[in-house]
Amino acid sequence: MSSIPSPADASLADKAIISLMRHPYLLNSLASDFTPEAASCLLLKSQNDQELILRFLNWARPHPFFTPHCKCMALHILTRFKLYKSAQSLAENLAFNMPEDEMGNFVFQCLKETYHLCASSSSVFDLVGLINEADRAFESMLQRNFKPDEAVYNIMIHGHCRGGNIQKAYNLYKEMVNSGFVPHTMTVIALVKELFMDGETDKLSQVIANTLRSSKLTDAELAKVLVEINHKEGNMDAVLNVLTEMAKDGLLPNSG
Repeated sequence: MSSIPSPADASLADKAIISLMRHPYLLNSLASDFTPEAASCLLLKSQNDQELILRFLNWARPHPFFTPHCKCMALHILTRFKLYKSAQSLAENLAFNMPEDEMGNFVFQCLKETYHLCASSSSVFDLVGLINEADRAFESMLQRNFKPDEAVYNIMIHGHCRGGNIQKAYNLYKEMVNSGFVPHTMTVIALVKELFMDGETDKLSQVIANTLRSSKLTDAELAKVLVEINHKEGNMDAVLNVLTEMAKDGLLPNSG
C-alpha cells in the first residue's frame, strides 16, 4: 500500500477528521465510501493527537475498511502513546481474525513496513509477542541470502535490549555498522543504557565513539564532546543527556 494517498482518499480522511472533532453524527454517512487507504491517511495525519486517534478507532473497529494493515499502524500509534491495554486489545482482535499459520509473519512484515511511518519503537513487537518471530524472520532472511535493511536491524537491536539479551543486541549492532548502516539514535541510546548496566565499558565506549564519528561535528567539536562524555563516564544519565541534546539539535545521524 502506497504511503501517498490519492486526492479522493485524502479528502475522505479530512472529512472524517472534521466529523470526529466536531460532527460525529456525520460519520455513518462516510462509512460506506471510506477506504483502507483513507483510514491509513487519517492515522498518519492524526498520529500525534491521542484523543482523535481513540475516537477514530472506536468508530473504525467494526468496519471493513479497518484492515489488518490499518490495525498494524494503529498498534504502533497506541504503543507510542503507552496505551498498552488498548494496543493489546487491538492485537488480540488482529490475531483472532487471521489464520494462525499466517498471523506471525504477516503482522511482523506489516509492522516492519509501517515502523518508521509511525515513528515507532520495538516495544510494539514485544507487546504483540513477535520478538521471537522477528528472530525467525531475521534468520530466514540470512539463510536466503537476503540482506536485512536498516529498519530490521533497528527493530532487532532495540528489541533485544528490551529483552535483556545485550550480547545479541551488541553483535547485531556491529553487524549493522559493518553492513554500512547507521543505527537510529534511539537504538544507540537503548544499547548504551544496557551496556552501562552490564558494566561493558569497552563496548560502551566503542558504541559512543562510533556514534560520534558519524555525527555532524568538526574534529574540534568531536574532541570536545568526547572529553565531556569521558568526564561524565560514571554518570550514565549525564552521558545520555549529552547524546539526547545532540540528537535534538540534529547533530547525530538518524535522529529524526
